Amino acid sequence: MKAKITQKTSSLIMLVAKLLVIVIVAVMLYFKLEEQEDLIGQMTTLVSKAMNSSKHLFIVVILLMPINWLLETLKWKLLSGKLQPITMLQALNGVLTGITLGFITPHAVGDYFGRILSSGNDNRLRLVGAIMLGRISQMIATGVFGLFGIYYLLGAKPMLLALLIATLLMLLFIFLFKNKWLIRLTKKYLSIIAEYSVNQLILLQSLSMARYLVFCFQFLLILKAFLPTLDHILASAGVTWIFLAKSLLPSFNFLSDLGIREYSAIYFFEQYHVEILPVVCASLFIWVINILVPTLVGLPLVLQLKWNRK
Repeated sequence: MKAKITQKTSSLIMLVAKLLVIVIVAVMLYFKLEEQEDLIGQMTTLVSKAMNSSKHLFIVVILLMPINWLLETLKWKLLSGKLQPITMLQALNGVLTGITLGFITPHAVGDYFGRILSSGNDNRLRLVGAIMLGRISQMIATGVFGLFGIYYLLGAKPMLLALLIATLLMLLFIFLFKNKWLIRLTKKYLSIIAEYSVNQLILLQSLSMARYLVFCFQFLLILKAFLPTLDHILASAGVTWIFLAKSLLPSFNFLSDLGIREYSAIYFFEQYHVEILPVVCASLFIWVINILVPTLVGLPLVLQLKWNRK
């Protein structure tokens, strides 16, 4: 009888937690959209004007959205498959749930919880290492392409310095995971990283690079629609700079990374006397497509999360 009461209480707590997450997402979404009300209005105006001559660009951007999800789903299927093979639908479920929980946590930490709770494996805490590896691979892609933005804005010396720092960090990362004491300490959660083959790591990095290029292409298409005369090289450098800043600077405002995108866009493009409003609106449009939409799609999936495997 005692076990039944405990199980019932646990189920009730989990249900309350799920409902609380949904309420928090809804409240934060309301405040975020209210905070950006004027900008959303200006973005809507720009979209309406651009539709007359650049409708095809918006269509391509929308079509790239599911491709973005597909690439991340393939990454997660590859990563979690080391623990237990999963279907594409299960992988997509984990990705969307992670995006939803990541929306309400600083630097998308909730992504870990979403993906782990979506897994039905008894040993699913080992997926912490898999998620971390996925983030590192995406960060490598962002850092490599971000060097172009650094070079364009700051010159060769800062770019070489950034490259040196990145190399040292990678060497430090390798050293830490070769350290026997650290491996023993973190074995339960991070040991899975050492289990991937070279071919799997190459595939993972290739998917991360492809996903980054999809993000960039979406952003560049919207910039082209809003600012038809903007130089392509300048636009590309600006986009890589924005994504690098978004990845390096943690978002502690619990309202996603939209503010960082705006400020990094302003900092870069005002150096070249580019009209800032269309750039910021383009950044907002990409946020809506790649963050807001999947967050809303993932909301119903939160109700399917299970704390304990049945």
